[in-house]
Amino acid sequence: MLRERVKNADRNSIKATQFWALVANDGTKAMLRDFVSNYQDIVSEMRLCGTGTTSSMLMSVFGLPVDCVFASGPLGGDQELAALIVEGKVEGVIFFFDALSSHAHMHDILSLIRICDVHHVLLCLTYRTAAGVVVAHHTRRGHLVTPSRKSRRGSIDFLEKAAPHEDSIEQHAAQRGLPLRLAIVAHDSMLPLVCDMLTRHVGWLRNHELTSMPEISRLLHNNFGLTVRHEIPTALMGGGRVLGSMIVKKQIDAVFMLQDPLACQQTFDDVPSLLRLCVTHQVYWSTNLRTGIALLEFFVLEQAIRVKSQDPS
Repeated sequence: MLRERVKNADRNSIKATQFWALVANDGTKAMLRDFVSNYQDIVSEMRLCGTGTTSSMLMSVFGLPVDCVFASGPLGGDQELAALIVEGKVEGVIFFFDALSSHAHMHDILSLIRICDVHHVLLCLTYRTAAGVVVAHHTRRGHLVTPSRKSRRGSIDFLEKAAPHEDSIEQHAAQRGLPLRLAIVAHDSMLPLVCDMLTRHVGWLRNHELTSMPEISRLLHNNFGLTVRHEIPTALMGGGRVLGSMIVKKQIDAVFMLQDPLACQQTFDDVPSLLRLCVTHQVYWSTNLRTGIALLEFFVLEQAIRVKSQDPS
């Protein structure tokens, strides 16, 4: 069922009438303002919707038109957005929520995330994820090309904006050339989608460090010949906690967690816990197939542009 939803989502993604939702809590509005400032050329081409105060900021600060304005989150705006997703009218959601504050409507936020995963809407919950997804999505539509000799530096600057706003570009750029440390976890029912996500990027994945649980480690080895460097316990045996500790220790750069939003999971608490840590530490984070594919496309694009930029010919 979820595979069919992905196919439908991909077919619908070419519709210019679909919305991109921009949402931020009070504590993360400055982050969203920085993001829109850095990517205004892309954001200005989107048909926007959003919750009340965030939409007001987009209109007043950037002069961007917001075609659909919801109530503020605590008053039900997240549920209004979820309803629009169910109607198939939303292409992507950029939601910067404040992971270090409590929220009276946290259940609404988690419900919105689940609806995004049910309908495989592009879902960006950290700055880095949003940067990677919008660049990959923009490129897929033919708007960003491999840089020519004259434009290489500008394209690199464009990609370096994917660094979280609290890190300097120099700090983020210093990490370039090192293997990315990727965690790939999934519920058993989602293993076919893991194969769908990785199949086009196996060669690229061989050059990076993988962390996963035993079942996925076997799948990666048997289907793709990939070796998992760090194998963590199953979710039922506390694997989510081990992964969380690795995030805190800055041993993980990206988490691909394909959860089954149509099933009740015994380890459900692991998901919001890991999400909070990824948001806090600005780790790339994906919980559905389309978002995961977009991030992988961004990583491959970023590497290709940097290799070309170092070519003196």
